[in-house]
Amino acid sequence: MGNLKELRQTLPRPSAPDDFMEIYSPPRIAAEFKGRQMNATISADIFSGWNLTDPDVKALLFDEIEVRFDVNPILDHRAGQSVCILRRVRLV
Repeated sequence: MGNLKELRQTLPRPSAPDDFMEIYSPPRIAAEFKGRQMNATISADIFSGWNLTDPDVKALLFDEIEVRFDVNPILDHRAGQSVCILRRVRLV
């Protein structure tokens, strides 16, 4: 995986709004959220096929963030940090 066409074809469509998304991070924290019955469908990282140095792939991710979380994302891969987007949820 890794090209834009493949990403679009395999992009998960959640049955409910996402509660969480990992960016520049392989799926680690998302599994915890899923275990708590929360929706976490995207972990965007080079190892999961998201080459965020490609402007088209980054644009696709931005579109998904806007749709799933109703926010306008600003991401900079040069920071070398993982980014997590979390909808307001109460962790019990």
